[in-house]
Amino acid sequence: MADNLKGHNGDVDSGDVDNDDPVLVDPVLVDPVLVDIDGAVAWVTLNRPDRLNSFDEALATGLQDTWRQLRHDDRVRAIVLTASGDRAFCTGIDRNWVVPQPPGTS
Repeated sequence: MADNLKGHNGDVDSGDVDNDDPVLVDPVLVDPVLVDIDGAVAWVTLNRPDRLNSFDEALATGLQDTWRQLRHDDRVRAIVLTASGDRAFCTGIDRNWVVPQPPGTS
């Protein structure tokens, strides 16, 4: 499943012989959030450059699931959050996303 891990440089992480198996990320989450483990550093990349890396449900869920997975990985000592594309790191919420609201709110 190494092809589910894209590196911070865009390359597929094939695993490192000096490192344990790479963190496996659900293939559904690969598109909006990319993860690469390089030694004790996890590179997490927001990957919606066509939408200036704005948050939609898939990105929000993917990032939340990624944090949960990395938090319990004893190999990871630091996490670098970065973004793909060259126009913006992240513009916030995607204005086209209809955010679910709790019942009883208007």
